[in-house]
This record gives sequence, structure tokens and C-alpha cells, in this order.
Amino acid sequence: MSLLRGEPPASVRSLAELFAIAMALETEAAQRYAALDEQMLAVGQQGVAEVFRHLAAEERGHADHVRDWSCSTTGAAPDPAWIRWQPPETLEEEEARGIASSSLASAYRALSMAVRNEERAFAFWSYVAAQADEPAIQHAAERMAGEELHHAALLRRERRRAFHAERHHARAAPLRPALEAVRAERALAVLLPALADGEMAASAEFRRLVGEAASMAEEATSVADEAEEIPAGEVAPAGNPPRLPEALRLAELALDAYLGAADIARDEVVMRRLQGLAERGIARVVLLRRLSGHV
Repeated sequence: MSLLRGEPPASVRSLAELFAIAMALETEAAQRYAALDEQMLAVGQQGVAEVFRHLAAEERGHADHVRDWSCSTTGAAPDPAWIRWQPPETLEEEEARGIASSSLASAYRALSMAVRNEERAFAFWSYVAAQADEPAIQHAAERMAGEELHHAALLRRERRRAFHAERHHARAAPLRPALEAVRAERALAVLLPALADGEMAASAEFRRLVGEAASMAEEATSVADEAEEIPAGEVAPAGNPPRLPEALRLAELALDAYLGAADIARDEVVMRRLQGLAERGIARVVLLRRLSGHV
């Protein structure tokens, strides 16, 4: 997947570990934004520096929230000693360097990066929830994921304001990524029944995924509102006989497409629908990885 550089390498085993990871992610983000604030000031980009200063303060506020939540739930503040593995990065180093070194740095670009960071955090916590063995951990991770989506929605509003303030006149492209998602979902709907027949140990899971692919394709089509541009001949999956890696590839393609479409959506309702599809898509990718032995 392109959203995260890697999935969580293991499940989270306790709430103490979950809060320690959350604190580490929020603290790192605050430090990185603060560093970008200083870099923008050094090159005379006062307006962009203020955006990063605001983002750093927001992340420190999120860290304080995690600390309070941990104390009220476990009786102790987050302890880094509970972290057993390095969490995947949610803040893209290369993108941050590009903004810091660019004469074209703007509030819009800074906020766009921040939105993508929150989306990566959402994906991370969705994986943690899907991998959790205990209901308490699953519910806490789902809450974390929901909060990251909320943060992303707030940042999108700020980004739209920055877009208009900077008087950009370029129109957002049609939701072409949603069309890619439709193609992937339709291909999955063709491929998964054959896998259900061939993988008897997990046939029930595959049959559930068949229905889900059909419903997600229908919803993605309604979001894209361009179904007539999707030739029926383009949906046949590759490979004969069908294989799990192809199903996983299509599921990852659909997920990336949902997130890409959400990133350019100008309508709040459409954005939320796409984010809902992305959340379902993440859970499906996790399941397919488990079934194929990747997790």
C-alpha cells in the first residue's frame, strides 16, 4: 500500500502499549511541525511558519489528550517502555523536506501534507483495531482512528480556506480515483467467488467479501457519478486460476483510490462517504493479508 510504508508488525497487546504508541506518534508529529515552523521562518515564509506553529500546538494538544486518557483508563501516563516495535511513520519525511526547501511553499501545501498525515494515522489505527484480540484494545484503536478522521476533516476545512485565500483558480479534477475503485471492486466481485470455491477453509470469509465488493462498487459508482465511463470489459481479474495475491492487489488498489478521491473531494458529504469506504477497505486488506499469510 502507498498510504503507509508498512503495516503494524504485530498486534497491540495492552492498553498501556496502545497509549504509549499514540503518545509517541503525537509527540513526534509535534516536534516535526515545530522544526518546519523554524525552517519556514529562516527563509522568510512567515505565513507558512504560522501554519506549522499551529499544527505543532494541535499535536501537543492531542498528546495531552492521550496522556489524560491513559491516566483515566490505566492509572498511569504513557510509558515508552511498553512499545515493542517501531510504529510505521505517519509523517512523510521526504514530503516535509520538499516543502521546507521549496520557494513555492504555501499554507495550502502545508495543510495538504497535514491532511495526508492524519489519513496515515487513521489507517494505522484502523489496522491496529483490525488486528486486536481484546475488545477493549479494538474499541480504543477504533476511537483513535475516528479522532484522526475528525482531525483530517478539520484540516480539510482549513485547507479549503487557504486555497481560496491564495486565490488558486484550478478546479479539482473529477473523482477519477473513485472510478479506479469501481473497477477494482467489480474485479474483486468476479474473482472472489472462484476463490471461495477453491479455498474451502476460508470460503465463508470469501463469500462475505463477495457481497461487500458488490455493495462497495455500487456506492463508489454513485460517488463517482460517471459509471458510464467504466467499460465492462475492463473488470476481468488477471490470473487463471484466481489467486489470493491478485485479490489483495485489487483490494489495496481500491483502498488507495478511495483515499485519493477523498483527498480531492470538494463536498463534505462525498468526502465522508469516501472515508467510510476507505475504512471498510482497510479492514478488508487486513483480512486478505491474514488469509494469504502476510500477517
